[in-house]
Amino acid sequence: MAVPEVTLRPPWPDEEPALTALCIRSKRLWPYDEAFMERAAPALRVPVERLGAEAIRVAECASERAGVVGIEPGDAPGVFELTLLFIEPRFARKGIGAVLLRWACAAARARGGAVMEILSDPYARGFYEAQGARFIEWRPSDAIPGRVLPLLRLALTAPG
Repeated sequence: MAVPEVTLRPPWPDEEPALTALCIRSKRLWPYDEAFMERAAPALRVPVERLGAEAIRVAECASERAGVVGIEPGDAPGVFELTLLFIEPRFARKGIGAVLLRWACAAARARGGAVMEILSDPYARGFYEAQGARFIEWRPSDAIPGRVLPLLRLALTAPG
């Protein structure tokens, strides 16, 4: 599969609504009903002001938004959390998710990270495992009470 040319950039200050809409469209790739999507919508908001531009990157292909990724420090030293990774549906399954995940890992490593924790959507678990992440345990969703999600960990080894 040839990955399209991808440019990564920080988000623009006024881009939160467009990025949040991208995340919602991306989540709709999975077979969730409208009731679920309504409950999940607040958790799909891209918190540009909370994470800061250095911890989020927007992927563009041919000057179109193709995806977004974000990281933040975790609760333990050396641990980072993948807070978001969403792909615009028309760019799905073209390798852009892997590009974004590589950026997230490199950014975390540059900040002293040794491990990336990923509280994954169950439908995305296979993608992360294909990228080297390992299942750790089931964790409660912070967005939807009663739902559990797979917690994955990815070692942030130096690229080789």
